[in-house]
Amino acid sequence: MSDSSFSTNPAAGENAAAQSVEASPVQSSGAVTSAVDRELANRLREELDGVEQALARLDAGTYGTCEFCQTPIDDEVLARTPYASRCGSHLL
Repeated sequence: MSDSSFSTNPAAGENAAAQSVEASPVQSSGAVTSAVDRELANRLREELDGVEQALARLDAGTYGTCEFCQTPIDDEVLARTPYASRCGSHLL
C-alpha cells in the first residue's frame, strides 16, 4: 500500500530542509546585524568628526563659543556634548 504524501526520494527531503534553512530568521539576522553595525559606525564617525572639530576650535581659541553668534555655550551643554559648536539659540 503506497501513500502519495510520503516521498521515498531522499533528495526531495534534502531540498525541503535546504529551503527551510534559507528562510530561517537566523539566516536573515546577519543582514540586520550588518545594518546595525553600519549605523553604529556612522554615529561614531560623526561623533569623532565633532571631537576633531572641537579640538581645532580649542587650538584656535574659539572652543565654547557659538560658531554663529560667538556667545558662550552653556557649561551644561558642553558637559553633555563636549563637541557642541552652537549656543542654545542656534541649535537645530
